[in-house]
Amino acid sequence: MANNESDFFDLSRTRPLDQMLWLENALQE
Repeated sequence: MANNESDFFDLSRTRPLDQMLWLENALQE
């Protein structure tokens, strides 16, 4: 999980739109 969290935070910095899409998908599941 730690690695996934790190990737998530990297995306939040470099590609905020991808972060939002990721959050949407996570909430839908």
